[in-house]
Amino acid sequence: MDPMMTEEDRDAVTVFFRAHPLSFDSTRRTVHVEAWFHDMEQTFLMCHIPDYLEIMLAAKCLHRDARLWWIDTGERQVPSRTWAQFRAVMLARYGPLPPRDEGAPARDPDIYRDMRHTRYQMLSQAWHAYPGETMSHYWWRFEEMMHPYIPQDLPEPQLEAVTLLVNGTPPHIRQHVPQPTLHSTVAGTLDDILAAEIIAQDAGNDAPANPEQPPVDADEPQYEVGPLAGEDEDPQYEVGPLEDEMEHAQIPLI
Repeated sequence: MDPMMTEEDRDAVTVFFRAHPLSFDSTRRTVHVEAWFHDMEQTFLMCHIPDYLEIMLAAKCLHRDARLWWIDTGERQVPSRTWAQFRAVMLARYGPLPPRDEGAPARDPDIYRDMRHTRYQMLSQAWHAYPGETMSHYWWRFEEMMHPYIPQDLPEPQLEAVTLLVNGTPPHIRQHVPQPTLHSTVAGTLDDILAAEIIAQDAGNDAPANPEQPPVDADEPQYEVGPLAGEDEDPQYEVGPLEDEMEHAQIPLI
């Protein structure tokens, strides 16, 4: 919570979340945006929420596509931070479409789905752990920057998240993590990754000292270079007088 909030406002926020306010997700067809606004406003009145906290608390109740839209675009469209402007922006985005002229082009119902899939493909191709990054920090980045962007209309979104989480870990940790299955969960995979990090550190595989020099196999015989058979370790050489040899040398005359 904001440290500048008064004690009464903190209590009001606590009561607000304990009331389990209705969440809004653009994929939910049973609850429309008008019904969500009505529930929000009634909860604000019952919990005595001040005006300056209404938008912040309402944004906390946005999920999935609505949450991503608010973070990427919607928040910038409400510069005045008033509830009336927030309501107008939300209704323009998720409210009933106005009557369309017969000559106007039809709205593509799959355009936002295609945009989500394209954005996810771009993010997933570049997703990996940074060199030297701890797995706890890697998990935090995954939850904040990657997990919300995984499209929920994939055949197996849970398996997609687990596979992406495992494949992004460094190789010396990934080798100790079980392969993802249809029964794998993100929380369970996190425990496996943290345990694999400890195993890799205990095995001394956390970071090779010199990646260019291959490790020495303890079982491979080592060879020591020494003098050849029949040679002394420190051969001595006898040097004779060169001048006497030159005097007695017979040089043929041509």
